[in-house]
Amino acid sequence: MENIKNLTTQKLQEEITNEDLRNLKIIISALNIGVLLFFAVCLFLYFSGDQQEIPKPVDIELIDTLLMLSLGLTVLMIIVSRVVPDQILRNNSKMLLADRIDEYSIVNKLLGVATTHYIIKFAMLEGAALFGLVTLILSVLNNSIHYNSVYWLAILPMLVMNFIFILTFPSKERVIQLISDKILLQKFG
Repeated sequence: MENIKNLTTQKLQEEITNEDLRNLKIIISALNIGVLLFFAVCLFLYFSGDQQEIPKPVDIELIDTLLMLSLGLTVLMIIVSRVVPDQILRNNSKMLLADRIDEYSIVNKLLGVATTHYIIKFAMLEGAALFGLVTLILSVLNNSIHYNSVYWLAILPMLVMNFIFILTFPSKERVIQLISDKILLQKFG
C-alpha cells in the first residue's frame, strides 16, 4: 500500500504507457474531428448555395450579434478552459491524497483525473467552436456571407480550438507533466 505523496515522476514514466492513453487520445481527437466535419458542411453549403438572394436586414442583425457573442465566448472559453479543469484536477487530487491504495491503482486513478481534465478542457473549447460554426452556417444559409466577408471570423473559435489541440495533444510526456505539475508538486491545504 502506498500514498500518492510517495509517487515520483520517474515511477509515472515507468507505469504509464501509450496504450494507457489510447482512449484519451481517441476522445480528444473525436471532439476535434466533429468540429472539423461541421466546418466541412459549412464549406459545402457555401460553395453549393445560390448567391442570388439578398439577405434580410433582420437576419444580418442577428448574425452580427451571434458573431460578436461567438468571439466573446471564445475569449471566455480560453480562460475558463484553463481554470475549471485545473480546479477539478485539484479537487480530485485532494481526494486521492487521503487514499492509501496500491501503486498501480494510484497511477490509474491519476490517469482518470488527467483524462477528465482533458475532456472538460476540450469540451469547453468545442462549445465555443460549434457556436461559431452555427453562426457561420446561418450566414451561409441566408447568403449574408456573400455580401460581407467579415462573417468568416466565425471560424476563429474553431481555429483556436485546433491550435490548442495541436499544442496540448495528450502525449505520454504531456500527461505525465500534467500529473507531475498539477498534482504531485502541488501543496494541498
